[in-house]
Amino acid sequence: MGKHSYTGRGKNGWFYVVIAAFIIPLVVFGIWSLVDRDPTGSDSEKREFQSPPPLSAKTWFDGTWQKAFDTYYADTFPKRESLLAKNRELNRLYYFAPGGSSEDDPNNNDVILVIPGIDHSGDTGEGITPPPSDEPASAAPSVETSVEPSTEPSVEPTPTPTPDLPDLDNNELDVKTSQGIIIAGGRAMEIYSNSPSVTEKYAAAVNLYADTFTNSRVINIVVPNAGGFYAPEEYRTGNLDQQAAIADMQEHLNDNVVAVNGYDALRPHTDEYIYFRSDHHWTQLGAYYAYRAVMDAIGETPYELDELEAGEVDGDFLGTLYNWSASYPQSSVIKQNPDKVQFWRPIREFTTRVYTDLKMNESTAWNGYVISSTVKGIANKYMAFMSGDQPLIKVSTDVGNGKSVLVLKESYGNAFVPYLINHYENVYVVDPRKFNGSDTPSGDLVSFIEANPIDDIIIIDNPFPMANTTYIKQLRDLVE
Repeated sequence: MGKHSYTGRGKNGWFYVVIAAFIIPLVVFGIWSLVDRDPTGSDSEKREFQSPPPLSAKTWFDGTWQKAFDTYYADTFPKRESLLAKNRELNRLYYFAPGGSSEDDPNNNDVILVIPGIDHSGDTGEGITPPPSDEPASAAPSVETSVEPSTEPSVEPTPTPTPDLPDLDNNELDVKTSQGIIIAGGRAMEIYSNSPSVTEKYAAAVNLYADTFTNSRVINIVVPNAGGFYAPEEYRTGNLDQQAAIADMQEHLNDNVVAVNGYDALRPHTDEYIYFRSDHHWTQLGAYYAYRAVMDAIGETPYELDELEAGEVDGDFLGTLYNWSASYPQSSVIKQNPDKVQFWRPIREFTTRVYTDLKMNESTAWNGYVISSTVKGIANKYMAFMSGDQPLIKVSTDVGNGKSVLVLKESYGNAFVPYLINHYENVYVVDPRKFNGSDTPSGDLVSFIEANPIDDIIIIDNPFPMANTTYIKQLRDLVE
C-alpha cells in the first residue's frame, strides 16, 4: 500500500510539472507583452500596425473590439520580427527550387525561383502619415529647397535611340511555370497576365475622361513592369506579352485621347537602370523616359537630365519583391546586390500640400514633399517620391504660364510626377484608390475640375491596374 501511495504522489507531481510548463510561459509572455514597447510597424512586411483599439460597451458586446485586439496583439507579439526572421532561416534549410542556391555562388544570375504572386486587387498604396498633432496641419506651405547633388556619378540620358535595340539576353533561363513572382537574372519580377475583356474596360474608363472633360487634353500611358523586358521569353508570350497587351488596350482608345506607348518609350533603354531589382516599381530614370515620350506626344520640349539636380536617397533599398521572397534562398542574390534610389529634382521653386479629399480642406492639409533624400527603413525608399501615395497633392510652382495638369496614377506615377513640375504652374496628383470606398472619402472630379480648370489630364499606370476591375471602377467612380 505504501508503494502504491508513493506512485500516486509521483504521478501527481509530474501532472503539476506539465501544467506549470504550459502556464508559466503564458504568464511570462503575457506580462512581457504588457510592459514591453510595442512596435508601430514592420520593416520586413513593409506595413504599419494598427493602433490599440478603443474599448467601449458597444465594441465589447458587438465583438469588434475582440477582433481588433486579436489583430493588434498578433502584430505586437514580443520578438515577432525575430521569430519571423528565424522562420525565414528555417525555410532555407528545406526549400530549393530549380537553379540551385545563390548562397553558394552570389554571382549566379541564373538562379530561378517561382512563387505565388502579390494580390493587387485591394491595393490602396503606401504613403507617409501626416505630421504629429502638435504641428499645425494648416500651416502655410513652405518653399522646397534643393539638396546637394549626390557625389555618386549620375546616369546620363541615352542619345536618340537607333534601330539597334539592346539585347534582352534572357531567353535561355529555365522557368517551369507562368504565374506569380520569379527571381531570374539577378532580379525579382512580377509576371503580368493579360485579360483583353478587362483591359477593354480600362480603355473605356480612359475614354470616359476624354468625353467628360472636353476642355482638357487627356493623355494615357501604360508602362510595362520589369517582367515585360527581363523575364525569360516564355513569360513574355501569349497573354503574358505586355507589349501586345498595351498595344491591344490602346486600340480601344478614342481619337480624343493622346495615347503614348510606354513599352516603346522604355524598350531602347533596357540596358540602363530603369527598374529596381528588388522592387515592383521602376526607377526615376525609367520614369524619365516615359516623361520624354509624353512631352514629345503633346509637343512640349522635355528637359535633359543634366539640366536637373541629381541626387541619391540615403541607404540601400530592398523593396516589395525581395521582402515577398526573402524566405527563399534564391533571394540572397538580390540582398547581396541591393538597389539604390537615384532622383532628379525639379529646378523650379514650388510648394507641396497634401489633402485628404478633393474639397482641399486646409484644416486637414499638411506640407508634403516631392522628393526626399532621407527615407527611413530599407524597404521604404521608393516613398522618396511624392510623399508616397496620397489622396490629393497640389504642387504650386513658379513656372508662371497659367497651365495646370491633373495626374491620375497609382504608385508608378510617383516617380514620374516630379518631371512635370518644370512645365506647369499647378500640378494636381490624385490616387483613385483613395476615394469612394467604404472607408475612404467620396471623390467627384467633375466638381473639382469646375473649381480648378485643368489643361492636361495624364492617366499613367503600370500594367496591373489595366487588368484590375477594382481599380477601373475606382477610376470611373471619380467621374460618374
